[in-house]
Amino acid sequence: MSSLEESKASLDERRLLLEENRLAYESSSARKWFPTLAIIAVPLTTFIFSSFQYLDSRQQTQRERLQAASEKDREWRYKTVDFYFSRRNDFDLVKNPQQASRNLQVLSIFAPAEVARILSVEQNRVSIEQQVNSESVSVQSKQAIKDISSTLLSQDGRRAVINDPDGYTNIRSSPRSDGQIIGIVKSGQEFKAYPEAGAEWWRVSAPSKSNKSKDSPPIIGFMHRSRITILK
Repeated sequence: MSSLEESKASLDERRLLLEENRLAYESSSARKWFPTLAIIAVPLTTFIFSSFQYLDSRQQTQRERLQAASEKDREWRYKTVDFYFSRRNDFDLVKNPQQASRNLQVLSIFAPAEVARILSVEQNRVSIEQQVNSESVSVQSKQAIKDISSTLLSQDGRRAVINDPDGYTNIRSSPRSDGQIIGIVKSGQEFKAYPEAGAEWWRVSAPSKSNKSKDSPPIIGFMHRSRITILK
């Protein structure tokens, strides 16, 4: 057989093989379903892409809302501190306990951490004033402290215990390491913590140990978040 005839035979074999493959494809499920899949694939891809866009847009909206809420909280903190220093008479629990109580209870809704700090300062003033001149501290002053404390405690608090190798943790009057120590929580003693996102110091409340009376207000102050274990 000549080389030309061999080449022709080879080409014929290839044609037969291609024809067999074509017939197999024609009778296969891929041939039947490919057009349908092609029709479905386009809108499906569009839907998936749109879903990702929607989720991204929703996450962006949530981020914007959280940022706006954070900025609003920060604004109220500044306003509360400014109110306190610019209008001291309106927050004086010794001279004007009823008005001070109303003002602090309202502000505690918007800036509870700052009101807790102010309450700690005013409690200290009331205590000092009582030692100097017990008659100057009225029953209204003590009641005002209880009312403000109750308002702060009515907010959502979490049961907690301390996580401290020393066996105790200090409660401070302000959210800083050099803040005045106003109370102590020992290992195993439960108290309430008020977690705040992004804050290193959390507001806490614990039963007062200085006065065994059931009517005595709890200690409200601050504790570093690393020393707090939230209970389930």
